[in-house]
Amino acid sequence: MKILSFLIATALLCSSTVEACFNDPAYTRYYAGMDRDCRNIRIDSFRREQLCIISEVKENCPQTCGVCCVSDPDYSFKLKKKKLGERNCQWLSKPERRKTYCGRWSKNRMIRDACPNECNFCQVGLLPKAPTPSPIEGTKKPTTPPTKNPTVTPTKVPTKNPTTTPTKHPTVSPTFSSESPTVDCADDLDYFILGNPIATCSWIGKNESRRKQYCSNPDTHRACPQTCGLCCRDDPTYKITTNIKTRKGCGWLKAEKIRQRRYCSETNNGRLVKEACPQACDSCFKYLSVAPSTAP
Repeated sequence: MKILSFLIATALLCSSTVEACFNDPAYTRYYAGMDRDCRNIRIDSFRREQLCIISEVKENCPQTCGVCCVSDPDYSFKLKKKKLGERNCQWLSKPERRKTYCGRWSKNRMIRDACPNECNFCQVGLLPKAPTPSPIEGTKKPTTPPTKNPTVTPTKVPTKNPTTTPTKHPTVSPTFSSESPTVDCADDLDYFILGNPIATCSWIGKNESRRKQYCSNPDTHRACPQTCGLCCRDDPTYKITTNIKTRKGCGWLKAEKIRQRRYCSETNNGRLVKEACPQACDSCFKYLSVAPSTAP
């Protein structure tokens, strides 16, 4: 009996969560001289950042603020050819359909707003900005400032004629190598941000502003080393199915430019080729650090 009660309660909770996951079309919030509805808040990233930290806005605009992402099960839209009737959100599962319809209006709604899951239009919850760490984590700052020129006892007598040629400046970003790096140089395909399955490492890498925002977070930096530019390495297990049905690795791509132009920007065997073969496709990301540099 207890198990049955638990299952019923769980089902009610899930259904209420789904129902609560839609933006309230009647809700507005006064900001910068005018009333803003949920859609108006979403279309401006700065406005969204400022308003979605307010609990009232989050509650009334959960999809806009990235609290959740659920397509409207009751929504249907008209096809271009009227004689073909209407379709629901699930019909948009194929890429060519998404490309044609997600940006269109139907029944006073943008289709992608009603079908965010199928249109890959889920908003990601805003992460707090990464704090700048102290020089030594967990230790208190010294009560007295350090001396400008501390005395250091040399271990060896300096040479009479020191070399005048300065050493080269250290590299700022890590060097890329085809050898096995000291970290696992592969994005975690199961990682996503704040419970949103759309917000993967791949999703972060498709927009430079997203990279700068999310790669400053230590968890994302560790889970998405290639996307955050920590390293760059072709996946040795990945295979491309060519147009003549043979299976080739990333090294085959690198051998000829025409192959790179043909395959790098397409999805093959469930992955975007340039994400699986970043070196072969010459698509390595620039390195982003966890904490911003304090140097002037």
